[in-house]
Amino acid sequence: MSYQLPGVSHLAASAVLNPEFDLAATRIGSLHLDADTVDVTLNIIPIGNITWIIFLYHKRYGGRLVSFFSQIDRLSEEDFGILIVMHCENMVFAPSYVDEIPSSTRLMIEKAFEDTLDAAVPYDRFPEMNLFRRRVDK
Repeated sequence: MSYQLPGVSHLAASAVLNPEFDLAATRIGSLHLDADTVDVTLNIIPIGNITWIIFLYHKRYGGRLVSFFSQIDRLSEEDFGILIVMHCENMVFAPSYVDEIPSSTRLMIEKAFEDTLDAAVPYDRFPEMNLFRRRVDK
């Protein structure tokens, strides 16, 4: 599955995630070591004025991921920010982007990382944060 977001890119990432919940907080996977985990690789690739968001997964997980990707298909640009922050430990922000975001947004991002380090958290528990557009509300 691939998606394009227009505009100057501010971040790049690549990480393997196990979506334990779909976007409606319905459990679709497990983090237990004895379970067959549904692994998805998330890649965020900035190329010029477009940000590509690419999800890769083994076809055997296709049935378990139908609801997840159907919901992603309906995400707004802002909603991608929640998904990315919750699942990407290997994220790189452009320094100019970090300098321009309000400190409240930076604190939200840091808190999201902390809250999801050791536990799966449904998406609906996170505030909206837009990582793909410059913010001017400092």
